[in-house]
Amino acid sequence: MTIDRRTIEVPSIYPMTWQYSPAISVRGGRTLYISGIIGARPDGSIPVGDIAAQAELAFANLEQVVRAGGGVMRDIVKVNVYVGEEYVARAAELRTIRQRYFPSDFPTSTLVRVAGFANPDYLFEIEAIAVVPDGPAGSGDESDATTAGLVIVAPSDRIINAAEQTRGMIRESGVTPETAGARQLWTGYVTTPPGMVSGAHHHGDAESSIFVISGQARFTWGDRLEHGRDTGPGDFIYVPPRVIHAERNLSDTEPFVFVVARNSGTMTTVNVEVGDPA
Repeated sequence: MTIDRRTIEVPSIYPMTWQYSPAISVRGGRTLYISGIIGARPDGSIPVGDIAAQAELAFANLEQVVRAGGGVMRDIVKVNVYVGEEYVARAAELRTIRQRYFPSDFPTSTLVRVAGFANPDYLFEIEAIAVVPDGPAGSGDESDATTAGLVIVAPSDRIINAAEQTRGMIRESGVTPETAGARQLWTGYVTTPPGMVSGAHHHGDAESSIFVISGQARFTWGDRLEHGRDTGPGDFIYVPPRVIHAERNLSDTEPFVFVVARNSGTMTTVNVEVGDPA
């Protein structure tokens, strides 16, 4: 069954102070209720004292839970976010992290600053409600994205989201949930200008496949960008989950251009601080 999701705008009340929807109506689909998700690593450890790092992990964990339930992040219609007193000093960072996971189709949202959590080391927690396609949990049912037929995303329809960019690169979203109704896929057209070196970054738990269209570049990877290899037109490059990497355009006159596909419904980019690649 096709999901009919509509955002209800209410201009007669106060203006929205951040990127969330005042109300959403949904018809069809299956409701997924998600418990409070914290910023813990797979081994159960948490980055103590760092609310931004906990938020990054919490959103990544939330995305995995939604996928296990047969949906993607854009299927979330309601979030409740609980933060500690550290929120005030780092609100801008937390908003940037949130925007990577909710670049559009914003859910309804409540933000609560709490006096404390069940564990004193917790600084961030998020719970959610999603409406996902009909089918068993974890089925990855993609009927909504396929029954309507092919979707053509023209160059003028690509989306450039500044919050998900990396220094020295220009990413244009092609096939996404917003542009084509994709459920488990993001593809983009990426340019590194002449002579530029990108910032170091990784793509969370997503796998990526790159196809080089034009130009020459040196890809470096590793915790200190200690590994490297030159690439050119026709090369395919596989980027495993969470591998830190960067690109250096080897030309001072020509851009380095490639197409990337990622098994996530968002661009899923995490910029990190590492020394410039050699």
